[in-house]
Amino acid sequence: MNIWSWILEFQQRARAEGDVERAALLDDFQSALETKDTDPDRTLSLLEQSRAKAKVLDEPKWMLFFDHWILQTQLFFRRDYRNLLDHAVKASMEACKSVHRDLPQRVCIHEDLIHAYVGIDPVGYADRIAKALDFMKGEAHPHAECQHCILGCRASFESEMGRFDASREIGEEKLRKALDEGSDHHSANAYSHLADLAVKRQDWEAALELAKQMESRAQRSDRDAVQSQALVYQALALRKLGREEEALVRYGRAVARIKRLAIPSNEIYATIAHFYESAGDDAKALRFREKQFKVHGNRGRLLHDFRNLKERCRLLARLGRLQESDVAEARAAAAKLRHAEKYLAELDEALSNPNPQAQGRA
Repeated sequence: MNIWSWILEFQQRARAEGDVERAALLDDFQSALETKDTDPDRTLSLLEQSRAKAKVLDEPKWMLFFDHWILQTQLFFRRDYRNLLDHAVKASMEACKSVHRDLPQRVCIHEDLIHAYVGIDPVGYADRIAKALDFMKGEAHPHAECQHCILGCRASFESEMGRFDASREIGEEKLRKALDEGSDHHSANAYSHLADLAVKRQDWEAALELAKQMESRAQRSDRDAVQSQALVYQALALRKLGREEEALVRYGRAVARIKRLAIPSNEIYATIAHFYESAGDDAKALRFREKQFKVHGNRGRLLHDFRNLKERCRLLARLGRLQESDVAEARAAAAKLRHAEKYLAELDEALSNPNPQAQGRA
């Protein structure tokens, strides 16, 4: 089942009827996505204009379609979660209406909702995430592309909940499905998830090989952000394996690639900080943690804010520069999470033993 078929058929029908405005909706969408990595603000603005146009044309399916891509842009390209949850909840409620029954993207809206919950406070929203996953599994066609997204959401959720074995099993299932179907896009996502898990368990040989595959698949699907993350994973793994010259070459390639991105991801900054800490350069690791918070802090990702501030405190403690105000800031970030006691305990543990590298990577 092709979730894009209705869009192509809509455009063909509009052209046949001489309806220029409706025929242009797909072209507007494609134009907006051209700059999602390099100028996500432009992408967002054009998508919002297109949604407004669909509203004037009284096309509710197109309105919800644009809602989905507005959420995707905020989640993965602008990386701004402020006010995102309200939009995602409203869109998911709209998606349940009968008028959207034959719209494949009604399932995608629930994927956006899950990513919002996971990105903000996965433990706090665990019950809501589980319900949204149940909806997706019940509504998605068994042969639709949505099945890849369901597996990806499940894998990410299990990882954030600390259930790494289950997360790895689901990630491997996602990879098999992507490879069987020849999808470079979805296989790159699966390799990315599995590489992240390999880094977490410090299996550097596996991390290196998975990141190489991740880079290759991302190249084929022309995804700069994923290629950048793959290269920093490789640089870190090579350094951990004692292959320092190769690590530096790979890191140089990563830096060149990252410069193309308007907003490098949280994960890129965290991996670079880990890369420097692995060489004993805590000062430079701290600079990247501070840059990470400058770019991503206070943008609605509550758990990531806490993790980054916790890592900052740990590095400051190692450098002998930790102040009470630094700890207070991390504690305040923990207090915003629904299970604050869990994260306050993590902070206390990190400060009592600041030496292990990259505890609880953000």
